[in-house]
Amino acid sequence: NTNMAHIIKPAVAILRDVQAVGTVGGEVTDAMDDSVQKRTLNTIFGESWFVTLSASVFTLEPGMYKFNCRAPFYQTHYTTMGLYDVTNSAWVPAATDRTYFPAGQTGNLAFDAVLTITSSTQFQLGYTVNSGHTHSTWNLGVGQTYTAAEAISVFAEVMIEKLK
Repeated sequence: NTNMAHIIKPAVAILRDVQAVGTVGGEVTDAMDDSVQKRTLNTIFGESWFVTLSASVFTLEPGMYKFNCRAPFYQTHYTTMGLYDVTNSAWVPAATDRTYFPAGQTGNLAFDAVLTITSSTQFQLGYTVNSGHTHSTWNLGVGQTYTAAEAISVFAEVMIEKLK
């Protein structure tokens, strides 16, 4: 039997926005026209042979991928988060529904997607925020206050599993 698909182990890479303890996630950018804003991604964990990361944009070669994405938001009112295909200027059809985070409320947006791409493609973890939100340096994450030497703050995460 020459079909080896049954023994291939998927590879997993995790892209995160990792900051030092005491750092806050930052203020959202106003987007009255629902233009895509970019979440920061600055660190790769796990297997990175199938993904490159530069300036919060990651590139994947042709294949099938499973994505698990999450990020915090604070007081951002009407907020949507999704995977944005930079190469083709289009949202991947798995973005979160618009969620409302009023003053004083924080939460995580998360979504999963499976996608097959046929050519090298650039992506970013994107979001839109409608008007009326409260400006705060905590809009993109409140931050870790635990002071142990190994502590970090994680403000966004994209887990990518290469399926084929």
